[in-house]
Amino acid sequence: KENAVTPNLERKIFLDLHLLLSQKKYNLFLEECERILDGFSHTINKTALTDLIHNLWQIFSVTLWKENLMMMDFMDRELTELYYMGYESTEPVKVWIKMALKKIAQLREQGSQDNIVIEEAKKYIADHLTSKIKRKDIADAVHVSQDYLSRLFTKTTGVPLSQYIIENKVGLAIQMIEKDNLSVGEIAQKLGYDNFSYFSNLFKKVLGLTPSEYKKNYQNSDQ
Repeated sequence: KENAVTPNLERKIFLDLHLLLSQKKYNLFLEECERILDGFSHTINKTALTDLIHNLWQIFSVTLWKENLMMMDFMDRELTELYYMGYESTEPVKVWIKMALKKIAQLREQGSQDNIVIEEAKKYIADHLTSKIKRKDIADAVHVSQDYLSRLFTKTTGVPLSQYIIENKVGLAIQMIEKDNLSVGEIAQKLGYDNFSYFSNLFKKVLGLTPSEYKKNYQNSDQ
């Protein structure tokens, strides 16, 4: 049999495994790991085994981080138990790797579906900036619950759904101020705000100026 990896997993092997996982070549990743594990002698070199586990953990962690997948969704109780059992023998490590790959594949699939939901929600918002946008209407349009949509939107974009809507409405308001011959009150109504004061306060929270102040500054700078 081939010799097992040294206490520090060979850099090439490490990079190859990382590449295989990034390319979603799960079977090849597993085969390479099993080849490494089968290279251990009957008397387990625990130092080398520990090093292998740590390196695999690093590969999994980096992959999750790069793809914005949640570690808490990845490392469940069973996977954690197998992780610690792996320090004693190779068989639990093999099972741990299989389960880890399966979980990553599931999280990737879920993440792909979630991204579609977010993009559809953004499109709905963009298409309805000139009307009153309710969370329920967005949730119905993308076929998820309101609470799930809010959590997912914040988790994925880093911005609360309500804040995203406000910032986009303010962005459109700025375009109207600069391009259209409309009063600030008319702009507020066109964006679905019946209460001008409320709209003005939202605008100021985003830009630090009221719509009227922004319009005045823009007109002065354009002269």
